[in-house]
Amino acid sequence: RYSLIEASTKAGKAQPLDALVYTPTGPRRMGDIQPGDWVLTPAGRSRVREVYPQEGPREILKVTFSDGAVVEADSDHLWEVHEFPRGRAPRIFTTEQLQTWPEARRRRAWVTKIASADYDRQPVPLDPYLVGALIGDGGLSGETVKFANADPEMVCWVTALLPAGHQMVHEGRHDWRITARRGAAALRETGSHLRGMLAQLGLVGTWSDTKFIPDCYRYNTAAVRVAMLQGLLDTDGFVDKHGQPGIEQTSQRLAADIEEVVQSLGGTVLTRLRAVNGYRDKAGRFLQCKPVYRQVIRMPDGGMLFRLDRKRALCRRKRKTGHRMFRSIEFSRRAAAKCIELDDDRQLYLTNGLVPTHNTAGCICWIVEQALAGNDGWNYWWV
Repeated sequence: RYSLIEASTKAGKAQPLDALVYTPTGPRRMGDIQPGDWVLTPAGRSRVREVYPQEGPREILKVTFSDGAVVEADSDHLWEVHEFPRGRAPRIFTTEQLQTWPEARRRRAWVTKIASADYDRQPVPLDPYLVGALIGDGGLSGETVKFANADPEMVCWVTALLPAGHQMVHEGRHDWRITARRGAAALRETGSHLRGMLAQLGLVGTWSDTKFIPDCYRYNTAAVRVAMLQGLLDTDGFVDKHGQPGIEQTSQRLAADIEEVVQSLGGTVLTRLRAVNGYRDKAGRFLQCKPVYRQVIRMPDGGMLFRLDRKRALCRRKRKTGHRMFRSIEFSRRAAAKCIELDDDRQLYLTNGLVPTHNTAGCICWIVEQALAGNDGWNYWWV
């Protein structure tokens, strides 16, 4: 009938130094975060008040969530956890406490959702929708930029967003070549040639299985991220039987980038790899193709991720978008770690997978909460 709650200074509540902490300009390593830095929170951003390196290597646990996101933290690290019934106020638990829960309880608990990551605005060389469309259906591996799509509305969008001095040349069926009308040399000199701008983004020379989303589009305003996803999903995306967006493509890096962008907009992504992929020819022989990453996106309004009328019309608003439930907590490794303190009442920041997690400053409130919400008749000792 006694509960000893130990929460002394330098006793933990930390993440390893290589854990990601999201900032207004993108993710940084926990080890690089210093007092005065800005970090992202579920509601916006907050300044770091202090950092607390931990003594010696600590035992690090791996926390896996229902959408595949993985966060590493020590056993004393704090989490703001929601449980059923819905609408009940969240409570603070340590990683070790969550690990001792029965699996049935842990799998029905979830972390706080974010609305949208508050990244800084940064300049981009090309319209984000155009970049998304070229990542989806663009041919970027040759000397000429090409585009292959059968949808007239899609072709109109791409044509309208081309940089000045460029045009679409029809090569047959659904194939188009994007060229400079005149003065290609002058466009190159001024840095406004399409292929040159794509080269600056690192996209020239990429194939279907090596494409990715450039950082200046991944870590930008919500409007830029949404427009880029619209171009990508209007070309390679689909709407599933539940009226939700999805995409199939062959680049592992692009799949990870899509996950990150959707998570930064408050959505979740379930990614599945189809390693054995192919088809049978007329002779019945199976022809092996590249592995495919199939991703299903869950957002309250999936239609916002499309501009094409025919795809947007298939989408249905979703009341339950899927919480990030706890799936497993297991030993990972021993590593150096530290924690951070914010100028924020909730003391939450965004880590790997843009998962909101807690830090050291909530510890006093957490100790009191454990006693107030604990078992009747028990004695609680705080150290």
